[in-house]
Amino acid sequence: MTWHTPCGNRVLGGYEAEIVRDVLEVIADRLHEFISSGDMKLIDEDSNLQCGIEVFDSLQLTEQLALFTQIAQYLLTETPAVLDLNAINESAVYAVIIELTQEVEIEIDCNAEPPDEAFKTNIQTYWRSRLLGFYRECHPEEFVNESVAGDTQSASRWIPTDERSTNLEQWEILIEALQNRLLWDEDFLMARTLMDLDPTRLHQIKGDMAIDDQYFTAIAPDISDDQIKNTLAELFRLTKTKF
Repeated sequence: MTWHTPCGNRVLGGYEAEIVRDVLEVIADRLHEFISSGDMKLIDEDSNLQCGIEVFDSLQLTEQLALFTQIAQYLLTETPAVLDLNAINESAVYAVIIELTQEVEIEIDCNAEPPDEAFKTNIQTYWRSRLLGFYRECHPEEFVNESVAGDTQSASRWIPTDERSTNLEQWEILIEALQNRLLWDEDFLMARTLMDLDPTRLHQIKGDMAIDDQYFTAIAPDISDDQIKNTLAELFRLTKTKF
């Protein structure tokens, strides 16, 4: 067991694991840039690590680094127990989803070559090809085999037909499908709002929504400045990148 997902306690595999691992590698590179520049907080409005959730965006650099390393371990490797589901941990997974969305948007915007050239240079469809692979892998019922053409085409007009599609809304459907396999809901989005409520009212809402008492009060993992280099190296190791 490792991560308590809507699909059960599991370690990610296949394209699902590849996508999450690659996004975490991008995040690790960005964290490395902040560390090298001496910027000890990731609260800059221009930072791509900002995901629009105050509970995550307000974390210190060391907390975000420790948090991403922790979720990488629990999502991608076997662990003795599952990681607690709380606003902090789930907001970090959501940050991975946001980063993936941004990468797909950038890939589409930068895809200036003709479609056949973009197809030949696989890097131009890197994220989209993996997303399509994930969806085919996890939702094969959405696709039909065309015996004449030899191609696998979408059975739904809402799903991209191939990795060269530039319809962002279709790709967002696939990204949402990935999110729904990792996160039960988006209760973490309410963290700051609910924590400002009267304790009695907050207790009532958590009871009505079946939210654990510690869900919003859990503290992010943290590391000392002396542990930054080793923790970053561990995050790169988990994403199989040399550092």
